[in-house]
Amino acid sequence: MIEHGMYFGKNSFYKLIRDNGGQWNDIKERPIVCLVKSVECSNLYWAIPVGNYEHRSIEAKQRIQTYMSYNSEDIRSCFYHIGNTNEKSIFFISDVVPITDKYIDREYLNKTGKIHIIKNKILLSDLEYKLGRILAFENSNTNYFRQHITDIKQFLLNELKENEKSNNCSIRKWKLEDKEELAKNLNNKKVLDNLRDGLPYPYTEKDAEEYIKAMLSADEDDTFAFAITVDDVVIGSIGVFRRDNIHFRTAEMGYYIGEDYWGKGYMTYAVKQVCKYVFDNTDIIRIFAEPFAYNIASCRVLEKSGFKYEGTLRSGAFKSGKVVDMKMYALLKVIEN
Repeated sequence: MIEHGMYFGKNSFYKLIRDNGGQWNDIKERPIVCLVKSVECSNLYWAIPVGNYEHRSIEAKQRIQTYMSYNSEDIRSCFYHIGNTNEKSIFFISDVVPITDKYIDREYLNKTGKIHIIKNKILLSDLEYKLGRILAFENSNTNYFRQHITDIKQFLLNELKENEKSNNCSIRKWKLEDKEELAKNLNNKKVLDNLRDGLPYPYTEKDAEEYIKAMLSADEDDTFAFAITVDDVVIGSIGVFRRDNIHFRTAEMGYYIGEDYWGKGYMTYAVKQVCKYVFDNTDIIRIFAEPFAYNIASCRVLEKSGFKYEGTLRSGAFKSGKVVDMKMYALLKVIEN
């Protein structure tokens, strides 16, 4: 994106607004002008929807004029602006949204077939002034506007932060030489307390080697096991395991990450990547996970990765001498019609 350029947003962006509690009821595709970069992040832009003024009904034009005629100290005077792009246009400033490149579908082209860029300095100045007023008002009145500006901005900032971390994080098949790092991460009571029983403690390199051999020899259509790495150093493990019988298109996911890497966004990245891999390369349509209810961090990872909470399995497990609840989360494959 470039400042003052006009684009069309992806449908997934407007779905994101609704998923985060905002409203976006505009069923007609309309362009947005990426007016300015955010001062908080150079990869985040403030975008204003634009429409053809002459396509407004008489009642809509009267409403717009009423808002624009309010005293300049009234924030409602900043809700709209009328100016020329390649036509007489209405700028819906109170519908401003933060947006990133990820959610841009395509450029809005002018008559020469090139991206339309607003160059009128007076128009840009007026738009930036009103935008500044709207954002200042939002800062004092969180989520005042229907699209929930603050929530969407925070979501996108978190997403950008995760993407930065993921630049050197990846998932890959296990290698026998990973056994030392695997043992180091798993030989930790704090990690084991969040996993199912059956893993030995202390956890040795021999245990790690046996696990890696088992994963490398497993049926590749049923077992999808990966090492989580940062700069090719193993920091954790993630796997998706197909169920059987009538549940053969469902799979269960399990994962852990070394204590030194907790809270850094790596686990969320790995969950998203393994789910994408499984959905893209198999006929599995549902992936679920059952974290202990007390493992709030794991539940949050699943929620941030798009999993939906389906219910609590009350007294669903006996762990460390206690009866504990488990939570059921699931992610469904999106099947295009």
